[in-house]
Amino acid sequence: KMKKLFLSFIFACLVLTVFACDKSTTLAPTTLAPTTVAPTTEVPTTLTPTTLEPIDNTFINTNSSIETKEQFLDKMDMYIAKMDELIDDVVIPEYVDFNQQSPYIRALAVEEPDIYNREDLPVPEEPLFDEDQLNLEFIYITYQLLITANVVLESCTSFTENEFCDIEMEGVSFKIKTLLEDNQLYIEYYTYYYMELFGITIKQVSGQIMYFNLIDDVLYFESIQDDLIYYDEEFTHILRYNQFNELGDMVNIMIDDIYREQVYYQSYSRAEDSVFLLSNSGEGFAINYKNIANDTFYSLTLNPDLTIFNTSVIYGTHNPTFKYLSFDDATMIVWNMFDVGGWNKVYDYGYGNDMLYLDDNQVLEGFYFDFEMQEEDIDHQLSFQIFETEELTEGLISLSDYGMVYSQVTYAQLMADIEFIQENYQTVITNNGLSNTMEDNYDILQAMFPTSLDQELMEELFAIIEQQIEEN
Repeated sequence: KMKKLFLSFIFACLVLTVFACDKSTTLAPTTLAPTTVAPTTEVPTTLTPTTLEPIDNTFINTNSSIETKEQFLDKMDMYIAKMDELIDDVVIPEYVDFNQQSPYIRALAVEEPDIYNREDLPVPEEPLFDEDQLNLEFIYITYQLLITANVVLESCTSFTENEFCDIEMEGVSFKIKTLLEDNQLYIEYYTYYYMELFGITIKQVSGQIMYFNLIDDVLYFESIQDDLIYYDEEFTHILRYNQFNELGDMVNIMIDDIYREQVYYQSYSRAEDSVFLLSNSGEGFAINYKNIANDTFYSLTLNPDLTIFNTSVIYGTHNPTFKYLSFDDATMIVWNMFDVGGWNKVYDYGYGNDMLYLDDNQVLEGFYFDFEMQEEDIDHQLSFQIFETEELTEGLISLSDYGMVYSQVTYAQLMADIEFIQENYQTVITNNGLSNTMEDNYDILQAMFPTSLDQELMEELFAIIEQQIEEN
């Protein structure tokens, strides 16, 4: 199973590497237009620094213990199992077609629904992380990289702690070394290869540093990734850094060493319930921001010309009460039905065909409901519908036009919050310690990397690739 995951991951990396690095899209401006409108909501002035305490990895230079390969593999297996448990609790969001008129979805609906009385429904559990507000893909990627390191190390016939083992698997060459003391596991490995894909010669050298620790049964990890890629006479150099602990803190950074204005930064503290994300690329510009004071999450996406493409406002953390999601001229409104009055039964048909009733009368006909019960726990309890932007009114937001009652978020409040993030996102950026000039953020974020891969070694590995191409 592990080798199958490893091979699948390697193949996916080879294919995705090419398309992820395409620079054909016009780059977003490196300096954003000035903000001229005063804030409608106070912007907190507290900066969002790295939220995690530095992990002690001084043992890398002082470790004197000698461990066997079997001890390393056992420790890797332990962390793979811990990551596996973590991934079970974190569902990576997928894009879903919300068109309830789909004949496929209707065909899947059961003929006889399960009927639940509202008063008998349990309170939804709070998830470990809120996937609406966080990008958690790095957890799955780290898990896959750890599996890769495990497979490679297992294949090493000659092993000495803190010395490189060289091996080739599936056309990819690896150099890997590891250190271990108690629960502190340090892994450093490099991959290098070339391949022909669609008539293009791809040459890549990648370096990985991963550090894992377990303190009071709480998982901590850091990872650094350095990718040098040549393809079709183009060159990219991408640096990534992730820091995470299971208590609910994370920092994620990606910077482009060639196109320095292309940056990505995410910071989250579960204890403070703070979220901040900034992303700038050829695709456009995006910001996610959590206002702790009013428990409101904002998200804004702009095109390369800085016209607004998407605005999202979410009220509440974990099972939020209300979501506003706009895409160009279409808007999706999501209500948490536990906060809506005017219904007392749910008819669970499955696959978006669920219905709400007040006694024997159906309510909110034509709305899409997502309701699911599993082992007496509620996975979803949402209702949403897609509207034209001009259709948003107080009667819609409060559902009073439909004979229902919803008062947690008002129309006036929603309009003020939409205006706030659209007019003040630059102030949010600077108040979170970054700059509205994207190239300046490269230096700010690079300074947060605790160490770097061996650049001299990576250049030597590139030379080996060139020699292999010449010989073939």
